[in-house]
Amino acid sequence: YPTITTRTIRKGLPHHQIIITDQTALILQYMFSRGTGESPMLQIPKDTELYGVFAEEFEELWNLNEPD
Repeated sequence: YPTITTRTIRKGLPHHQIIITDQTALILQYMFSRGTGESPMLQIPKDTELYGVFAEEFEELWNLNEPD
């Protein structure tokens, strides 16, 4: 798809998966003792402070890992 862009994380060390949409943020915590299917997932509405925190984290990692 021409509107999808990915980046490899080479700087930073996230311990979660972040999916940001216009409506919500989905956060999947990575856990040592659980597989991905058993790890907790947060669904955070856009109009919350926590959504902003994870949106900023996403942007920081995105910008930090620009292609060379």
